[in-house]
Amino acid sequence: MSVFPCSTETARAVAHALFALEFVGELEGHDYDLSAFSGKDLATMVEPLPDARLLPVLGHLVGQVEGQWGVSITVVFSHMSLDTEAEKFTALLDLCLGCLGHGVSIADSHQERLTSAEAVLGRPLPPCPLATDYEGFSELAQEVYDERFVTNPDRKAA
Repeated sequence: MSVFPCSTETARAVAHALFALEFVGELEGHDYDLSAFSGKDLATMVEPLPDARLLPVLGHLVGQVEGQWGVSITVVFSHMSLDTEAEKFTALLDLCLGCLGHGVSIADSHQERLTSAEAVLGRPLPPCPLATDYEGFSELAQEVYDERFVTNPDRKAA
């Protein structure tokens, strides 16, 4: 059974989107010209990583959220009636972005459904259940930056 409230493909897409955001931030911190990223979907601009590197980082964050909510995200998503992988993608991405301090939350796209799940479960489900200093995605971005550019300085960004 998956630790994720969605398919592995959707979890991979969420993890990659979070990684891409941090990786572009890492490039920016090293004064790379980011004009190629302007107005584009970062997830399509950044080279994907293998599941073995991405999914554990997302799994750790999911575990932290579940610890705060006191219930599995899969159960919450079920009570939110998130039936499609697209809905689960948006909800999980927004939930993670909020927890990582990016100024959005699951309530931005699914407030009514989250309120419905709270009623069914009889417990509050804060849309941003933790303000974490979890550095998993930023540490991964630094590691990949080092692999790609410190050991291979002639390589182009992304």
